[in-house]
Amino acid sequence: MLIDWFTVGAQVLNFLLLVWLMKRFLYQPILNAIDSREKKIAAELADADAKRAEAKKDRDEFQRKNEEFDQQLAALLTKATDEAKAERQRLLDEARQAADALSAQRSAALASEAKNLNQAIARRAQEEVFAIARQALADLATTSLEERLGDVFTRACGRWIARRRNSWGQR
Repeated sequence: MLIDWFTVGAQVLNFLLLVWLMKRFLYQPILNAIDSREKKIAAELADADAKRAEAKKDRDEFQRKNEEFDQQLAALLTKATDEAKAERQRLLDEARQAADALSAQRSAALASEAKNLNQAIARRAQEEVFAIARQALADLATTSLEERLGDVFTRACGRWIARRRNSWGQR
């Protein structure tokens, strides 16, 4: 195979041009970005050290104030606990009295309601018994109860009159 020197030269030139372009537009900006980032990180670390020292000073001040606050809180808590116990006892006494009053009212209401319920049940049972009896008599008779009573009364009157006639006729 023969070597085409023109193509080899063009490729070498192309490669050198590519290396120069990469160094110029890619490698140098990346190095610049890395340098600026290192400077930024160094500045942030220095700032963080200063803030850490300030935070330590603030933490010490906070702990001192927190201890003072804890002492005040303990005193207030003791006072509040004593007041709460007294208030609790007072509320329990009131609640017992109210519960006793409600219990008495409830007992009276239950007794009244039981009496009313018994009366209602008795009245309803009476109505049901009459309705059942009326229905049973109506089922037994082909006519209504009132018509049947009228027929029985008429026949009884007829028999009575017939007996009277017979007794008058014998005289």
